Amino acid sequence: MSIEKITALMPAGDPPRYIPATLFAPSPTQPRRRMKPQKIAEIRASIAVNGQLQAALARPNPAYVEGNGMPPFELVFGHQRREAVGGIEDGPGLLVNVRELSDHQVKQIQMVENMDRDDLHPYDEAEGLQRLLRQGDAGDEGDGFANVDELAAWLGKSRRWVYQRLSLTRLCEKARDAFLDDRINASVAALLARMQDLALQDQATDRLLGGWGGDPFSVRAASQLLQREFMLSLEDAPFDIKATFTVAGPCSACPKRSGASPDLFDDISSGDMCQDSSCFQGKATEHRAGVLAEAQASGHRVLRGEEAKQVMPYTTFVPGGYFNVDAPCPRLTDSERPLREHLGKKPPQLIVLEHSEESELITLVTFADAEKALKAKRLLREAKPLQTPEGNTGGSAKPEKVKPRSANDLKYATERLAAEAFGLEVALLVRDQLGALGRMPVEIARAAAFHALSKLSETALNLVCALQGWEPLDPEEWEDEIESKLIPRLDQLAQVGAIVTLGELMLQAQYVDCVDSQWEIAQLFDEDEPNLIRDITKALGVFDRLEPMRAACHEVAEKVVADEEDKRLGRTKPKDATDAFIEAQAPTSEAKPAKKSTAKYRKQDTGETWSGRGLQPAWLKAAMSAGAKLEDFEVTA
Repeated sequence: MSIEKITALMPAGDPPRYIPATLFAPSPTQPRRRMKPQKIAEIRASIAVNGQLQAALARPNPAYVEGNGMPPFELVFGHQRREAVGGIEDGPGLLVNVRELSDHQVKQIQMVENMDRDDLHPYDEAEGLQRLLRQGDAGDEGDGFANVDELAAWLGKSRRWVYQRLSLTRLCEKARDAFLDDRINASVAALLARMQDLALQDQATDRLLGGWGGDPFSVRAASQLLQREFMLSLEDAPFDIKATFTVAGPCSACPKRSGASPDLFDDISSGDMCQDSSCFQGKATEHRAGVLAEAQASGHRVLRGEEAKQVMPYTTFVPGGYFNVDAPCPRLTDSERPLREHLGKKPPQLIVLEHSEESELITLVTFADAEKALKAKRLLREAKPLQTPEGNTGGSAKPEKVKPRSANDLKYATERLAAEAFGLEVALLVRDQLGALGRMPVEIARAAAFHALSKLSETALNLVCALQGWEPLDPEEWEDEIESKLIPRLDQLAQVGAIVTLGELMLQAQYVDCVDSQWEIAQLFDEDEPNLIRDITKALGVFDRLEPMRAACHEVAEKVVADEEDKRLGRTKPKDATDAFIEAQAPTSEAKPAKKSTAKYRKQDTGETWSGRGLQPAWLKAAMSAGAKLEDFEVTA
């Protein structure tokens, strides 16, 4: 207990004295809702042996009037000690300090005293914190903390922690009862409490209490389920989230969206989410009705059901001769804005399709009308002049001038080409090293198995454990549990997993894409981040080759991109002195130079060769098994 904090809140007064336990009324704001008989018995036994080592705290009972039968004192804290002392016959009573305290002081002292104890239920703690905030305009005679920031500063806690604790007071009855009965923990209860629609919260509670396969949901699994089944992305809303509808006002002002309470929704990284599906669907329905009514009033064609399917059988495939007005039109214009924005306030006749009441409305415009509208705004792309067989442009039109690429475009092309080359080099390096070993090292097999297992979900891994009769993994120690419990049990399976994982890894490396996997290449050289390629190349003793290899790939890529740009722009590069000398000394005869052998190792009696890359051929392995050395077969001048 924070003695200093309580002492600072208590006014000075007389020393503690013994008062009969029957003269105290329990405090109506006491946070602790439940007292455990076992705990009271322990306190009673301790008092019988050691006496009362710590005094309780009370104040004169505000409800007491002489003769009204109410106890003269109200207990601030020490309720369990009062119960314990009451069971001791012929005892001296309860040792207590009596002070004049305001209601707000009582609540503050009670929270400080109870929060330092590990057996206070989080829901009781949440209600106590709520009582410390001002209610209404004044509340508690103007006492109390004005906002969460003040309360958090006084508690010495983060505002996020206080917000999440306070949110527990918004639990529906079913969720609150399950929480108090310890059928769901505080973290899962906090996920439910964020749902302000109590009917939806009730449904979500049933889903979580049902569990998965008879087991309760973990915090991560519960968060994923609630996002998947009870939240809707505002970014993908079919209506204008800034508009006001009959069912509700703008989404931006709604307290039910995740963006309104970032301290409660820090586990959501997919954008602003709506938690009120009925409101969301109501707005979508109202928006759809408005679009259809406006389309009919403006003279556009509205087709429903089978009529819509006759024009556009599949909602994902726009028929020939039409364009979707809510998408860009790269076929006719370089503008990346939706075609609707270029049709103007008085667009040509459109076709609005409603395949079903649940499907998204699709609006089409004919090719001719789209072309006419874009041409009027000077956005229609000009057709390129036809090329004659001799390469000259037809008529008097001049060939289009090629513009040089920007510095960013050249940098992007260089990085992309360098990444592709580096990925291929890494793939070949690992392949050759494993081929030379002729076996799969245990440390590589285990690293690959760990990489494959760590990609599985918690549910999938625990299902594997259940099928094998193993204990489930601790979600707080996820990676350590995989490494210490699962990997040692997968000696044979790890070999298979390693081969599969390495095959996928090599395929990804060989066709690496700078845009998608540049972060992986950077991660390769960051020792603080786990990386399978780094583990494998270190186990093979070739990790030191990767940095020079990457630098060489980038240098070559720069030259290739520069040469391509010169060729594209028709620029001729002046020859340096070395190139000029070689060209001057080149033979003038038509005789072709002898083709250089690509063999690095040769078997003299049969002429069989090996390039030195990839797996060793059978004849070389047999010869070396018989005592020969690799140098005996090396091709020399």
